[in-house]
Amino acid sequence: MLNDKSWNIKKVIFFNFCLLAILAGLWQLIPDSVRTMGLSKPYDTGENWFFALTGTFENIWFPFFPVVISTIQYHTPAWLQAGACKFVFLLPVILAFSAGSLIHSFSAGIMAAALSAVLSALLFLYGGLSYEQYIEQNLIATTALMIVCGLSVKFRSYTLRSFFIGLLLAVALYAKGVIALFIPIIFVYEAYREKGRARFLRQWPAMTVLLAAVSAWVIVNWVCRNEFMLLENDRAGTIIEGALGLIGIVEGDWRALSGISADQNVFLWAAREILAHPLRYISAIGYRLYYLLFTQPLLPGLPVLAFLWLCGVYRLRRLAAARPLLLLTLYLLLIHLLMPVSGRYFVPMWFLVCTLTGIFFADMPRGVPRPGGYEYTNAKAVFYAASTPVIIFWTVSFVLLISHPLRSNAAHDLEKLETEYPGIPWIHEMAAREALRTGDLDKAADSRRKAYELEKTGLFRKEDYLNTAFMAGSISGAQLQEYSLDFTDSKILMLAALRYSEEGKPAKAGKVLPCALQLCVRNSFGVDYVSDREDVLRLNETRRKGADTCLKNLSAMISTLSARRRGILRDRLARIDPGLWRPELLFSAFEAGNAEDRRAVPRIVNSNVEIAACRGIIPMARP
Repeated sequence: MLNDKSWNIKKVIFFNFCLLAILAGLWQLIPDSVRTMGLSKPYDTGENWFFALTGTFENIWFPFFPVVISTIQYHTPAWLQAGACKFVFLLPVILAFSAGSLIHSFSAGIMAAALSAVLSALLFLYGGLSYEQYIEQNLIATTALMIVCGLSVKFRSYTLRSFFIGLLLAVALYAKGVIALFIPIIFVYEAYREKGRARFLRQWPAMTVLLAAVSAWVIVNWVCRNEFMLLENDRAGTIIEGALGLIGIVEGDWRALSGISADQNVFLWAAREILAHPLRYISAIGYRLYYLLFTQPLLPGLPVLAFLWLCGVYRLRRLAAARPLLLLTLYLLLIHLLMPVSGRYFVPMWFLVCTLTGIFFADMPRGVPRPGGYEYTNAKAVFYAASTPVIIFWTVSFVLLISHPLRSNAAHDLEKLETEYPGIPWIHEMAAREALRTGDLDKAADSRRKAYELEKTGLFRKEDYLNTAFMAGSISGAQLQEYSLDFTDSKILMLAALRYSEEGKPAKAGKVLPCALQLCVRNSFGVDYVSDREDVLRLNETRRKGADTCLKNLSAMISTLSARRRGILRDRLARIDPGLWRPELLFSAFEAGNAEDRRAVPRIVNSNVEIAACRGIIPMARP
């Protein structure tokens, strides 16, 4: 007996050291600085949750994700920041170990952790994801694995178990609302797993926690003058695009794409479109899966991993403990295949696939042992340790949410905040907006310059600063053009062309303006993948409407200026291009010079293919 106990303790120590070795290896592979793309909006959203500087708020995310990344970026000491980033990327690996150990055995846990670590390392090497996109998907994967582990943990009290499961579901919902339709599946699973003892009414603690989390979100949105919001905002576009049978993700005006009016119900329109073209909708699901695995895989080897997972599904189909993991993996796969796909959306699913595949590898030589004793206790302790910081951050974000209406009504001294928090771009941005409201253009330009210098990777930060400097008249056309680094900078090129016109340089303005407007037309709507000629026609028609939008944007830039500057600009632009304000001429010029649209289909869209009008204008264009 003593020897068995000693052996079990040694086994626990050995496997924990194996886990630490895996984590140490991944720690070395994760770069210290992984923020490579300037998506400033989630950071600004997180800072607004902390400071409550606006009465309303950005609701395309629940507060959990923005609060996490803004805390790491702006409220963590510099010496600890890299470690905090890396820790977030270790969480799915740790929880994969717990899930494998709780469901099967230590061997399964180690194999699941090893596969998850390889997946995470490959994402950094080949995934091409920005830090903001990757950390969001890691948080979703973490909360999904927390659900799997939570359903495998035993409790003496079913009420306590139900409360804990409800808490985990609320955390996962706040990480991403895509989990919402899986929640009823969990309730059904819980109702029948105890052979009838745990009926729906016994799950009132879980339902209460979820109801509180969702109600708080709905009520705060209503109090803060947002529209009725059950989950995140800005999800209607993906429903429309899925109903149209598009394969890759779409960037642009989905209303222009579909022709749906503002007063039409999105869900009813999508339902009618699906019923009118059922074969197109069903076949698109298969095409998306093929695109995900073979046409544009996020990582090399994903088809092999998918095959091994299918083998694991077949072998473990009767293992009751693995059913929540299997159901959640299938759910995440199917729910995303109903919409246009991008590889990053499936990162949480691939972590679950790695976990089930690790269990499959461990099960092949030994059958189906169930964890018990020290194995179970250790796996549960690791699960609680990894989940605690996630639950703490969720609690903080929930408190910030429910207190936002009161805090936003308080007076804010923006000048004092700029002095106290010079390293937070959002505060400088809010000071700039206040200066614009009072007409102090120089102050606004200075505040936005500070924000841009803190976050030079941010495209919108750069555009806001340069637009304000243009309004103030404190920047030249040549300086504006120097900021145009690639094909995404169409708005900056518009500003440069306008400034050249003001400076009396019609030749330069006449060269830069066509490039800027044609880039704007292309950027007004884009897709990752064009599957057939119908997609090409749809893309061209939407960009035709985008030409009108681009000219309106140019007019809006001019309208922000004084009457004298507006008059000078409109007069000089009329001499440079008499047909400037005709969108049909702009689109015709775009079609003639856009080489991308003349390639064969199906094709992956390359947004860096040059436009003839841009040769020599920006560095990425060929001279």
